[in-house]
Amino acid sequence: MTALAVALGGSSDIIGVLAFARARGFKKVVLVQPGSPESRSATGVKKQKVSRSQVPEKAPSANFYNNPSMLEALVGFDQDDMLSGYYLSQPKDDGKGFSASTLEMTSQVLQQIAADESCTEIIGLDFGGDVALPGSTEGAFIVERDLLNLRAAMAAAKKLKIPAAMVAVSPGCDAAAVAPAYESFRAQAGQTPLAFEMGPGGKLQLMDKPPPACTLRLLPQSLFSKRMVEVEAGFTLQLRGVVDQIMALATSEDIVQHSSKTYWIFDQIAREKERRGPDEPFFIMGTMRSAEGARAHLHSSFGTGVYELSEP
Repeated sequence: MTALAVALGGSSDIIGVLAFARARGFKKVVLVQPGSPESRSATGVKKQKVSRSQVPEKAPSANFYNNPSMLEALVGFDQDDMLSGYYLSQPKDDGKGFSASTLEMTSQVLQQIAADESCTEIIGLDFGGDVALPGSTEGAFIVERDLLNLRAAMAAAKKLKIPAAMVAVSPGCDAAAVAPAYESFRAQAGQTPLAFEMGPGGKLQLMDKPPPACTLRLLPQSLFSKRMVEVEAGFTLQLRGVVDQIMALATSEDIVQHSSKTYWIFDQIAREKERRGPDEPFFIMGTMRSAEGARAHLHSSFGTGVYELSEP
């Protein structure tokens, strides 16, 4: 059994989708990290297979959204030849977004990889869940990469007649939107709720004031209709294993850079939940994310949740 594991939004989703594949019991995993091309003049969807290398000697930079450096590290960590990877270069058409032709090309490339690698299922993951936000299209263009790849992966699975499993993890952790439950919990919390924020060293630290109101867009309530509780413990364990591998090679400066990543805040919330137990819920404020110009607003009740994505 081999999973074609697609990082729907690219970047940190590649770490999450590896953990999801392993939590689902797949021994052999083919990772696909879509991302921006290094050159703005690039055209067409192109795939680059990552060559197996030695075990990494240092942690990858946190800037891996437009290059395969994290993908190379993940493949390098695996010395049992059960992991391979492809970087998918996806330029935006005329800078407006992704066209129908890019969607079709992406789906065809995924089909080709799945066939070449004898994949039996296509899975995908989006940290934050913003793939479910309405208004991710503009005219004929798909604005966001995660929605492009969700559609492409689902179409590829249908064409190949193999199962597909797509999930959103830790809704709101990417600071692109917020779960509706955040304000509900905040209204019920009283004057002295337990709240943490991501500190400068990449660790959660207690806040000396209540969690603030959030003005980010609301994630649709439909996203929360099917929580996959049965995989959450396994996902948390597998993700932690990968995080520990990366951080074992990281400098203090690396940790500061990685502390804004979605996979990092998930892991820190999970560790705090284990320390606190199920009867001591808490709020979490992420570090400022430059791309969004905002901080994640989370609650422990959904901060480590895994939710099934329906077909868009």
